[in-house]
Amino acid sequence: MKKTFFSVSLAAGLLFPLCMNAQDTVPAQPAEVAPAEVAPDAAAPAKTAPAQTAPVEVAPAQTAPAQTAPVEVAPAQTAPAQTAPAEAAPAKTAPAQTAPVETAAPAAPLTKAKLFAILPKEFCVTPDCFVHTPWGDGSMLLSCPNFADPTMPRIILSISKDDQIRLWGMFPGNPNYKISTEPGKYRSLSGPMGMDFGPDGNLYVVDNIGWYGDPFADDPEFQMGRLVRIIVKNQRPVGAEVVAYNMSHPNDVKVRGDKIYVSHSMIAKEGEGENQTLISGVYCFPLDAKNVKVNNTVNDPQLICTVRTTPPILYGLDGICFGNDGEMYLGNFGQGSIEKVTFDENGKVAKQELFAQGPEMLTNDGMWYDQENGHIYVCDFSRNAILDIDKEGKIRVLAQDPDSTGEDGSLDQPAALILRGKQLIISNFDNVTGEPHTNTAHDDFCTLSVVDLDGIVK
Repeated sequence: MKKTFFSVSLAAGLLFPLCMNAQDTVPAQPAEVAPAEVAPDAAAPAKTAPAQTAPVEVAPAQTAPAQTAPVEVAPAQTAPAQTAPAEAAPAKTAPAQTAPVETAAPAAPLTKAKLFAILPKEFCVTPDCFVHTPWGDGSMLLSCPNFADPTMPRIILSISKDDQIRLWGMFPGNPNYKISTEPGKYRSLSGPMGMDFGPDGNLYVVDNIGWYGDPFADDPEFQMGRLVRIIVKNQRPVGAEVVAYNMSHPNDVKVRGDKIYVSHSMIAKEGEGENQTLISGVYCFPLDAKNVKVNNTVNDPQLICTVRTTPPILYGLDGICFGNDGEMYLGNFGQGSIEKVTFDENGKVAKQELFAQGPEMLTNDGMWYDQENGHIYVCDFSRNAILDIDKEGKIRVLAQDPDSTGEDGSLDQPAALILRGKQLIISNFDNVTGEPHTNTAHDDFCTLSVVDLDGIVK
């Protein structure tokens, strides 16, 4: 597949010039701000055309960073719950005292990932989650928490049907989130990760500001995460409001009917050392919920199910996807397993069981359910692999790569994926190192990969 080049269109209307408390609702119309600028060459920067005009061609090395600071959305008078994180290694990193984990997959991959796009590093250095838009134009959105560079704004990109990439919006920031330059401290203003559209046409985004920290350390400055509703009008973000807050490590979100499901990767911990057990789970909120403060404990009434994770990789539930019959699949990252949850006629959890686990899957991050064949496609974050899991839970390795810069499209710590036709488009997180991860360093290239399923998956 040829290398994909793209355009970036910046306009003032794509930003969130808002300030909001958790008890408030933001008006639909944003305040006016000066348009961001793109400098295509050494000449004086020219303002880019609004989003509806033809995109402006921007080479990655020549793209000027957005000139506006992240906008401000406060999550309320959120007092960090009794669990407050500190100066730990980045999340998803196995504890240092544990033995290395074998990372070689037992089966040869069936195909090779190729390059979909190199994202301009002036805008994105850490891509994460995809979502199809409901607008009928074949477009999708990509969240960029940009954890690899704490000085960068957190953004959401749009990808058109013909692979044009534009800035869709700036994620709302929080003026109460202090920025620290100390190693291991949280350093971002916000952390947009999982996203999904609701039937109301709004975009629901997990803001995992605590991704840098350890939710079980005694850090009084640790900031809790939240779920944000981005108000969308005419395919543009015009406001934001808090759905729920006070979650120490929210991760993914899926909307089904009138309910919102959020995975929480680190709720509680029992025991010490090799005898530790991590408890994670799924929260469920009504679609119209606002300003719900959870207790961030296993006794929260909004918590509908939990799983346990044991050493050496103490990182719990991550990706969520739903099947054709309404069943929910949950990826237990550190256990390398997928749980299946079925619901009764009242929407209550009726059964929770192990669906898939095996030597082919070390860890699992983003997941995507294929409605045509009932398969689940999974990112093995630690092994640099993409997996295919059939309806019986059998696992195959579709693609896998050793550590690299990812410049040629090789998998470089795949975090999320989306199915478009017969292709899987994959975001490469490329930010977490150490055992058991294949990744050894953050590279200069921020990439999206693509895996062609034709002739491989029926």
